[in-house]
Amino acid sequence: MATAREIPVEQLLPHRPPFLFVSRLVLCEPGHAVAEARIDPSWLWGARAGTVPRALMIEILAQTVGAATAYEAMIENRERESGLLVAARRFSFSKDVTASELLESETWEGRMMKPFGSARGIVRCRGEIVAQGELQFISLNPDGGITERQG
Repeated sequence: MATAREIPVEQLLPHRPPFLFVSRLVLCEPGHAVAEARIDPSWLWGARAGTVPRALMIEILAQTVGAATAYEAMIENRERESGLLVAARRFSFSKDVTASELLESETWEGRMMKPFGSARGIVRCRGEIVAQGELQFISLNPDGGITERQG
């Protein structure tokens, strides 16, 4: 396992509070990443009884993929691409999570046919899987254009 160097998440993702949910990239190796997230209860406007909305768990996984992609580009000294989440598929949620609890997200790269890609991921709380599913995304060039298909 390749432990990620301590690089502030703000240098890896364009998101800022209250929409920056990943707090730390813990591990990053080709095709696999682990991150930590903690949702500030004050950010949950109207959430049911202080629980983390399921859509935020999907976003935490998407931010994990984004942070890992940016980290790999930084380490390899290459231009970084951005990505847009275009679909969340086959998601299941086993229980509600209370805001402020530490969440661990883990993702694995799936099929890549640039500019399209997929990743599967899980979110854990206290070691228990609370969400899992598949993300689909599209890669963008640094100038915001769609990345050309390779091969």
